[in-house]
Amino acid sequence: MLAEDFGGGDAPRAGTRPADALTAARRVAEAAAVGGVREFLIRGTDGWLAACTAGDSALLMLATGSSTNIGRLRLEAGWSGARIAALLDDAPERLEKTCP
Repeated sequence: MLAEDFGGGDAPRAGTRPADALTAARRVAEAAAVGGVREFLIRGTDGWLAACTAGDSALLMLATGSSTNIGRLRLEAGWSGARIAALLDDAPERLEKTCP
């Protein structure tokens, strides 16, 4: 987990739950033959939980209130996920340039 802002949560377990959710989403997508998972949404009674992949090594999860414009959320999450993926893909190169 790079960061979390869910407040009052158990940070070590908060990192594994999104991975578990992604694994479950992948299984459902495979069973439904819709291809690889790029995003998934959960609508709860009090809001939304949205997730999108950020390259091959990261997952961006966002929790919002029930009045959120979900189309806008998906759009912003997609842009953010792409940016995170680009940063992570470039990370080993940057590390090599900064380490003695």
